Amino acid sequence: MATVAGGRPALAIYDALEGSLEREIEIRDVDEILAPAWAPDDSTIAFSGQRGGLTDLYLYDLKQNQLRRLTNDAFADLQPSWSPDGRRLAFSTDRFTTDTAKLSFGPYQIAVLDVASGSVERVLNTRGKQINPQWAPDGRSIYFVSDRDGVSNVYRVSPGGADAAQVTTIGTGVSGITGLSPALAVASHAGTVAFAVYQGGTYSIYTLTESGGTPPRQLTVDAATLPPLQRRTDEVTALLDNPVRGLPPESEAAAYPVEPYKSTLKLQGVIQPSVGVGVSRFGSSIGGGVALAFSDVLQNHSLFAAVQVNSTFGNSTSVKDVGAQVGYFNASKRWNWWIVGGQVPYQSGGYQSGVGQLPNGDVVQTDRLFVYRQTERSITGVTSYPLSRAQRVEFSGGVSSISFDQVITTQTFSLVTGRVLEDSSETTSLGPTLNLGNASAAYVFDTSVFGATSPVQGQRYRFEVAPTLGTLKFTGVLADYRRYFMPAPFYTIAVRAMHFGRYGTGALDSRILPLDIGYPWLVRGYDIGNITSDECRVTATSGCELIDQLIGSRMLVGNIELRFPLLRPFGADHNMYGPLPMEVALFADGGSAWTGDQKPSFLGGSRDGVASAGVALRVNLYGFAVGEFDFSRAFQRPTKGWIFGFNLMPGW
Repeated sequence: MATVAGGRPALAIYDALEGSLEREIEIRDVDEILAPAWAPDDSTIAFSGQRGGLTDLYLYDLKQNQLRRLTNDAFADLQPSWSPDGRRLAFSTDRFTTDTAKLSFGPYQIAVLDVASGSVERVLNTRGKQINPQWAPDGRSIYFVSDRDGVSNVYRVSPGGADAAQVTTIGTGVSGITGLSPALAVASHAGTVAFAVYQGGTYSIYTLTESGGTPPRQLTVDAATLPPLQRRTDEVTALLDNPVRGLPPESEAAAYPVEPYKSTLKLQGVIQPSVGVGVSRFGSSIGGGVALAFSDVLQNHSLFAAVQVNSTFGNSTSVKDVGAQVGYFNASKRWNWWIVGGQVPYQSGGYQSGVGQLPNGDVVQTDRLFVYRQTERSITGVTSYPLSRAQRVEFSGGVSSISFDQVITTQTFSLVTGRVLEDSSETTSLGPTLNLGNASAAYVFDTSVFGATSPVQGQRYRFEVAPTLGTLKFTGVLADYRRYFMPAPFYTIAVRAMHFGRYGTGALDSRILPLDIGYPWLVRGYDIGNITSDECRVTATSGCELIDQLIGSRMLVGNIELRFPLLRPFGADHNMYGPLPMEVALFADGGSAWTGDQKPSFLGGSRDGVASAGVALRVNLYGFAVGEFDFSRAFQRPTKGWIFGFNLMPGW
């Protein structure tokens, strides 16, 4: 029997007559043991073993004390049963009906495995599930439980046969505790068939006896009336005979109010509010934010709202200093849809100071603070339709308005008397407002399995086309493909290729921010914010050639990583991620950015790409966030050596 010893799965062998434990065998290479089955010569035990979430067939040799893995794939292999000659195993599997690439799971079917060669053959191709295979004593046929006609009954088939013969016709069905629980057994010599039927609030076992393992006669069972005659008349049976017991009389029941379900939104969560206050010579400022989430009980309707304020008190205070987003999500139908709107300010600036002399001889200092604001107001509607568990299509449309202005705060004071001579603020426009309409259509595929800090198996990709009309006209094109291989348990090779580009007459407009491949989630080691002046080579067409290599209107990025739990290389099988889940990643990143009138070097152009390699450590902060620490060598920054980076983001 399968058991657990010292927290590890084990096989326990008992003396059936004495009831004493003869032997306990710890199996270290699996996480759980299911449905052990003795070989006819008593030398081997077959069982279903679960390891890393996958279920395969195993053999344990009791004489050699060796474990052998018979199957090794993503399909579930359950309930092995030995043939009388000990050469074959019948088992239930979904390998013939499940499409793992699309996460489309099919019913279990009976298969036969040749123990010597490892070859697997399908026994019968019919609709419905086929579980719990049991060999007849002559080894020429297999009994099993199937719901091919909607109700689970016992069938018999010869391997390679065209169809199965139905053995029982039971209205309530042959069943165990769950839909996949064993409910059938066949005596290895007498050929007696035993099966379970749920009736009268309990399970009853029925037997069919035929000599020599010949097919039994068809049996029709009404589980409510057939033997055993000493059927229990317990409370469950009484309740079944009196379906109105415990219910109020009809006259009273009619008085109870009945109301349809109402999608009342209630607060589900609050992101911890933040607030900060600062004081400088230009005045006081305040900043802070909060986000709220609301949903109904069934989560068919969700509402999200967030606000962020970074405002300067005084003349420069403006509603444009406030960022806010409101979104509503509707999942009550298969067509999911949501709408998002709000305002997002982008700010940058600078500082200027100078000393001068007034006509009256007074020496003054003039300080100017420049704040450049790009404010985007938008509203977008999105709808998606799932084609399967792994596939969906998405469509969106919306409008946006982007304005540009600057705020100049000037303060002039006398260096002689200290008196403030001027304190003013002026807001001016930097150009006409962009009014844009946008739409998109996307096809999405995702079978990835997320590990402790990043995906570890499967694949995901997204292809999207997003035209923009209005003041500017261009089309955004995205192709993002990612694949995750696991050549050895808990070692993942992750690869990604991504292209995004703006195509059209407005793609190079200076009023929209260029694409940048120097972000840590694209090519690590090239954050524009930490590039220093000594790394910039000035040319006739560029103020900093390195920065120009990172930006453009089109980009192509490629990445490869080897991911594994922190303690896995040291032989750890359990708790290999550590008390705080950590993953190590050896990575290589590369990318190129260019504009429509240029070509990257790999297409014969003059725009060179950038590349880096290094090691990263990702830490799962108990589900609140994933932090990544990385050390990279940026090959186009030879003077910088190893570059350290930290970001809050999961692996791609």
